[in-house]
Amino acid sequence: MKTPKYFKWRKRGIEIDDFLNDDKYAKQREMLKNARVFYVIRPNSEKVFKIGISGMHDGNGIGRLREYQLYYGNNDGKCSGAKIHFLGRTNYDPDVAQKNSEIYKRELFVKRYLKKINVLDRGRERTSASIDAIEGIMEQYDNGPDFKTDKRRSMRTTLGKINTYRPEPTAKDVPKDYVGRFIMKDFNGKVHLGMIESVGPASGDDDGSDAKNDNQIFANVLYDDGDREQLDFKQINQRVLSELEVKFRMPQLIGLLDENRKWWQKKPKF
Repeated sequence: MKTPKYFKWRKRGIEIDDFLNDDKYAKQREMLKNARVFYVIRPNSEKVFKIGISGMHDGNGIGRLREYQLYYGNNDGKCSGAKIHFLGRTNYDPDVAQKNSEIYKRELFVKRYLKKINVLDRGRERTSASIDAIEGIMEQYDNGPDFKTDKRRSMRTTLGKINTYRPEPTAKDVPKDYVGRFIMKDFNGKVHLGMIESVGPASGDDDGSDAKNDNQIFANVLYDDGDREQLDFKQINQRVLSELEVKFRMPQLIGLLDENRKWWQKKPKF
């Protein structure tokens, strides 16, 4: 297993805008080029941490951090901005599939553990776990058995039995003409608007389930709060808005488009 190079855990965090623009972090920014990255950040306006990965398909490890800066803005001493608490990286190798990369396996382990102890919120990036707890889970991964040779047994030993994702034999691909369409999805009683940015092969579930069928085509959904998720055809078809629903919700959609214009890169199908 290739161990990633870490930046130090920072309990107080570094403001994202400082990290991206201050000359004293130029060396660290350079290290995120041609890299796959695991990150832990915390928005200044929220009481949760966000954990995730970046640069998995193209080596643009700094890309997701720039998206967070656009969404949360620069620190104004009040609620704007977000802080970086941890970064870990490995060199990007296009010959190594995402699901076989060390960064992906690390994220999978951490999110499975957080889900097991019921502190993985909304099923994607957010967790109410403390920074000390997240660091402790990372240490368990680092000090654990060699997952490369005995991943299945070691995961069961650490976390108990885990149900693996088994795609339906007749599972449908998400059609390309779904790109640009909107969905509505309920997360623990709060409904969020999402737009299908693109379709493509699976990259594994953000909530910690196993990687899906490599041959199946999924929808890459961007939500109104900047979070992302992959959904299969069945999940999308249950939630995609029809033309009539779009017309009915037009004021809401326009409001979200104006408020979060930086997130919507593709022309929506109104």
